[in-house]
Amino acid sequence: MIDITQHNPLTLQDELKNKICNLQRSFFDLEMGEAVRYLEARDLVYVFSEKENKEVIGCVAIKWIQHEKSIIIYIGNVVFAEKYQRNNFLSHLFFPIYLRTLFKFPGKKIYFSCFMTTPKAYNICKRFPYHFPCSTQKNPQNVLEVMKVVAEKIAGAQNYEMNKGTILINNFKKKKFMHNASKEAIKSYNGFFEKVNPDFIKGYQLVVVFPISIKSVAIAVWSTFYYLVKKTKKEFIKKN
Repeated sequence: MIDITQHNPLTLQDELKNKICNLQRSFFDLEMGEAVRYLEARDLVYVFSEKENKEVIGCVAIKWIQHEKSIIIYIGNVVFAEKYQRNNFLSHLFFPIYLRTLFKFPGKKIYFSCFMTTPKAYNICKRFPYHFPCSTQKNPQNVLEVMKVVAEKIAGAQNYEMNKGTILINNFKKKKFMHNASKEAIKSYNGFFEKVNPDFIKGYQLVVVFPISIKSVAIAVWSTFYYLVKKTKKEFIKKN
């Protein structure tokens, strides 16, 4: 069983902070001081731990960024121990984070944003039909502005670049990019990620934005529920 707890990064106990940062450093090319600095720059961190031994097996952090009449929910510091990476824990946080933001910033237009490193990570976009960048249309000007705000706020103006109308981040290099020889089979669902981010193998990340509405939340929740049902059914058939 897994425990999920939420914390203010600035008030974390040293032992837990070190566990989180060591997990981050096992995947990303970071010094300890950098890992701590990035973590403390977030507003909230969700920590995933095994119930029995309290081992930290994953974390997700968020940063609220205000931009004109909008609020951007940046989701970062997403790392999970290798044996848990197929569990899609992140989908369980989407709705609670959205509700928290509605109460914290009433009346604001809400965007989610993240930096995606792998084709596999980009596949979550399939459950969020309204996302940018995408293969069917160019980024609207308002969405491109949101992307630039996130890139400058999180990565810094000197650490991002434009590529074919998209924004790439170049300062969060991964140590463990792929864990096995099946990397050739890990592709984005429509091949778009590899097209606009050909240097992803070097650790470049794609800035992705999800404009959020009640309808898009309902679609995402239903899609996640459907995915979990299919996965449970598949595992049940496999066991029996």
